Amino acid sequence: MTTATQTAQGSAPVGACAWPTLDAVEEGTRRARRAFVDVRHKAEDAAADARLTVRRHPLAAVAAGVATGALLGGVCGFFVAWFAPTRE
Repeated sequence: MTTATQTAQGSAPVGACAWPTLDAVEEGTRRARRAFVDVRHKAEDAAADARLTVRRHPLAAVAAGVATGALLGGVCGFFVAWFAPTRE
């Protein structure tokens, strides 16, 4: 779906030399759009799998959340203590 419009900016017509560039840009746009759609589908599949896993194993999911929170809290506390100015 390549479309060309005539403008009054230039006196010389664009000619055939611009069409390969337009086609390449259009093909790149199509590839980027397909890649984005593929990533979106994979993310939706991962979210659905995670939902199913949490429904099948709710206790393990809560335990994993608590462990992750404790680990992140410990790491944040360590960095705050490490980089905070000491009072002497």
